[in-house]
Amino acid sequence: MQEKIALQSIHKLTTEEMIQIDQWLSVLYKTFEDLEYPPLHRVLQATTYFNDELQMWYETTKHEINNDWSSFCERLKQYAFDRQMNPSTVNHSLSSNNDILSFEYLIDTKFIKYSGVGDAKDWLLQTMNQFRQCGLRRFEQLQAIPFLLVDTAYLWYVENIDLVVSFELFSKLFLQKFTCTPLKSQDIPRGDTDKTLSVVMVPDYFLK
Repeated sequence: MQEKIALQSIHKLTTEEMIQIDQWLSVLYKTFEDLEYPPLHRVLQATTYFNDELQMWYETTKHEINNDWSSFCERLKQYAFDRQMNPSTVNHSLSSNNDILSFEYLIDTKFIKYSGVGDAKDWLLQTMNQFRQCGLRRFEQLQAIPFLLVDTAYLWYVENIDLVVSFELFSKLFLQKFTCTPLKSQDIPRGDTDKTLSVVMVPDYFLK
């Protein structure tokens, strides 16, 4: 009961309170120490006090943090510092009632989603151009990926999420998966009479 009360007394980390991140982490650490909270569970418990923005940040960095408390604190403080020095469109775009726009809203209104059908390279170039127009930084672009993909493309992303540690790596894997390389006539065995051959090479006199 004492542990539950102590954990519930910790305030949620809001966007405005990120400027006092050192103080918040200090309170959290002291509480964990007083309760002799298991080290491996501290990071996960800390994320229960995150808002939506910080939850998305954690999802993109948890593999690098790997439940290490020191790494978690350093990365969170760096994120808070970067956010203050270079505010993003996502965090400070305000609606008519002065609410902060979420990633989902930004993606739904400003971006075209990819399902696995269509020109993957063209979609990626359009998306990167839209990132620049919206002022999104690299780590925010990485956070946006799951909201940009639907259907087959989203399922592929989920299956490969452990490999997607940067937007550059995502781009490479994405193009490898969804960019089709046209077949060349020399790639097809001689004597092959299937439909693929008929599509690749059609003599001119058949078209007259």
